[in-house]
Amino acid sequence: IYGFRPLKGPILVSIQPAMISRLVDAFYGGTGMLAPLRAREFTPTEERLLDRLSTAFIEALAEVWSEVVQVRAQLRSPE
Repeated sequence: IYGFRPLKGPILVSIQPAMISRLVDAFYGGTGMLAPLRAREFTPTEERLLDRLSTAFIEALAEVWSEVVQVRAQLRSPE
């Protein structure tokens, strides 16, 4: 969950856990086609990738918003 100051309200970035797992698998030489996973916590590698993806997305969104108003993205809390 991110905040965009001076705008009010939160921005939720939601990425499916299966996508993160598939991207990590493909990065390390796998096919990226994993069997359906049961609910579990993210591995440290998946956490880092998730952080990088969400940061890149928020930075791109802030750049687009800069045409309207200068915003400052701030991570409120990871969920």
